[in-house]
Amino acid sequence: MLKDMDGSLWLRAEDLFSWRIRVPDAGGEVFDGRMYFRADDLAGLDYQLDDVSQTLKIVAHPGSLMATGSINLSRPMPRLSSSGVGGFLNYELFGRVTPDTSGESALFELGLFNHWGVGLNTFAFEEGRAGGRGIRLETTLIRDWPEKLSTLRLGDSLTRTASLIGGVTRFAGLQYGTNFSTQPQLITTPLQSVSGETGLPSVAEIYVNNNLIQRHDIPAGGFSITGIPSISGTGEVTVVVRDVLGREQVITQPFYSSPLLLAEGLSDYSFEVGAEREYFASRSADYGRPLASATWRKGVTGHLTAETHGEWTKDHFNLGVGGIWLLPRHGVLGAGLAGSTADGQSGYLSSLTYEYNQQGYSLGMRQQWASRHYAQLGLDAGEMLPASQSSVFGGLSMDKAGSLALAWFRQEKRGETDSEFVTLSYQVRLPRRGTLLCNYLQTLTGDKARAATLAFIFPFGDRSTASYQHRNDLKRDGDADVHYLTLQQSLPAGEGWGYRVQVSDREENEAGLAYQGPFGTYSADILQRSDGMTTQFMARGGLGWLSGKMFSSRVIDESFAMVDVSGRSGVRVYVENQLAGKTDRDGKLLLPQLRAYEENDVRIDHRDLPMDAEIESLRLKITPHFRSGALAGFKVRRLRPALLTLVLDDGSPIPSDARLTKADGNKYYFVGMNGLVYVDDMDDETNLRAEFGGRSCMARVSMPDTNEAQPDLGRQVCKEIGP
Repeated sequence: MLKDMDGSLWLRAEDLFSWRIRVPDAGGEVFDGRMYFRADDLAGLDYQLDDVSQTLKIVAHPGSLMATGSINLSRPMPRLSSSGVGGFLNYELFGRVTPDTSGESALFELGLFNHWGVGLNTFAFEEGRAGGRGIRLETTLIRDWPEKLSTLRLGDSLTRTASLIGGVTRFAGLQYGTNFSTQPQLITTPLQSVSGETGLPSVAEIYVNNNLIQRHDIPAGGFSITGIPSISGTGEVTVVVRDVLGREQVITQPFYSSPLLLAEGLSDYSFEVGAEREYFASRSADYGRPLASATWRKGVTGHLTAETHGEWTKDHFNLGVGGIWLLPRHGVLGAGLAGSTADGQSGYLSSLTYEYNQQGYSLGMRQQWASRHYAQLGLDAGEMLPASQSSVFGGLSMDKAGSLALAWFRQEKRGETDSEFVTLSYQVRLPRRGTLLCNYLQTLTGDKARAATLAFIFPFGDRSTASYQHRNDLKRDGDADVHYLTLQQSLPAGEGWGYRVQVSDREENEAGLAYQGPFGTYSADILQRSDGMTTQFMARGGLGWLSGKMFSSRVIDESFAMVDVSGRSGVRVYVENQLAGKTDRDGKLLLPQLRAYEENDVRIDHRDLPMDAEIESLRLKITPHFRSGALAGFKVRRLRPALLTLVLDDGSPIPSDARLTKADGNKYYFVGMNGLVYVDDMDDETNLRAEFGGRSCMARVSMPDTNEAQPDLGRQVCKEIGP
């Protein structure tokens, strides 16, 4: 440090930076090649210099310290597991026998994948079609870029639209756009942030609606905590900062969050070009007019999300804009306006939405108006949207007293009778985990029909429930009452049985039995109706190939992985703590129901491994690609420990400071007194190399075939070798 002729103290810039003290933008002086700043010019800084002891005491106000780098609570993207090369074929076979007819149908899905992406093809077959031919449903090639949050689809797909404007239709062609599901950990709605300062190193506890979500250490000075997740509706973020002396400061910040909003700067877009699909599920390849469509939504600020949508076909052109506004602590308001031209006539569509959610109650409304000549994708020739569609809904939670929901809907059609109805529902928890459900529906147009439903549901065991249901159409003749009593057990996550039995006071009785095994799910049902008895059967499963191995499995409708436990058969494998099955004779097991782009927790049961087994880890995190297979291996090897004594040619033991390794590896072993050595991973023939005092020797040790847990191999000669 320096002192000038006026007695002012000057501090080096690098010292100030290391102490995290803010320095002014100007006013520094260079001395001997280093930058200095006068202590009196540093805001919020008090100091005292003891000339005798040459000691400087500095007291810095928290505001004079540079702010801590932002603490971001957002979860990072997990590392993706390597995707293998393979394919799968899912099948669903269905048969039905009625008093008059019988028939069979089948649904198949073929998938091929590698590191580039996945190709999917679905097709169906139903007895009675002309010539017995099947129908192709969809054929699509999909490539994801998780790091870019985007997906390319080539083939059959659905157009995307904005939340307030635009239409949806099936088409064949190219689609490229945002895909938030490739990063499931990403929160797309506006996140909360809290800033403050502390004079001493502290611990910050972050609460959302009084629920602790994380703790973080923060140094003295200013701090900023960003990426705080929030629930939908109103809420409150509380940050409790506790310093090393136990003093607390509490920062509270209210918020309102909605899934309709995008975080500031985040975009959601989609572009499509191709031909409209016609007669889907009736014809395999019937395509009509060409089309192009584009949608873009962007979080302009944390309080405003703007959107636009445009579409073109040879019959019409459509363009619309919309926006969703956050009304702080008062809900979310959305509005959209679109115009179209078709056959020389113009039309318009406008929409207005509002929602408000708070702990305990919620309400919302939606209103849409459309002119007679408004045209959009998804409408057939001559088809028109209703002139007006209105809906209002509300909900009330009364804690132990249950929850109440009310909804009203009205649709004004052109040339047809308007439809309008209101629904009321009530749900409450009963003792011993039971539930009471009540529903009421009243139409307000036409014959003004009414219907009510009352249901009691009582769970017992892990997967079983008993329920009673009473339905009444509330007709004046009183001939619309029906009572149902149902007993059912759902299928387990792994292998096991399920059943369902339903009886009623009308001829609507059912009984069914289902089994889920390692290679599929099978069920049989009997249905009794007034027109006779119906029997139906169903079998669902999958066949596949991954990295050279064929397998049978349950339906592979999500991502999957092949687990290899180093050839160990009969080892139990768990996914998210649910038993998935046991490894086969090759030590492998297919896990067919894994979440794409998310970490799936997979572990094995150590009790199924021998006592002499060594394993790096009992748990793996598998993050597969979309509808693809990943390879995951648990490295298990048998430990073959042994004791031996290494001596030189003259019979003297090698010294205890010798460096001992396997000749073909870099693992080191300790040498004890008198040349005693413990090797925990002996091979049938093991070459050991010892280096000591500039000398080297080599010993070739044979492991006998013995049942001893730790045999003593006695004296082994280590022959000296040249440098």
